[in-house]
Amino acid sequence: MSYSDADLVKLRAALSSGVRSVRFEDGRQVEYQTVAELVQAIGIVERALIPAASRVTHFNPVYSKGT
Repeated sequence: MSYSDADLVKLRAALSSGVRSVRFEDGRQVEYQTVAELVQAIGIVERALIPAASRVTHFNPVYSKGT
């Protein structure tokens, strides 16, 4: 599923106002059971909006003997 910046704005507005029901611009309406679900949805949308080129895909550990 693709997300837009407007989706993120709607989710954040719902969280800040204490509302758990969000109506998106495409006509969908979602009612979150808990605030935790709403926060989780915000995280999912935030991660989806990060450009693929700037995502960290792997880590290169560096080891040292200490001296």
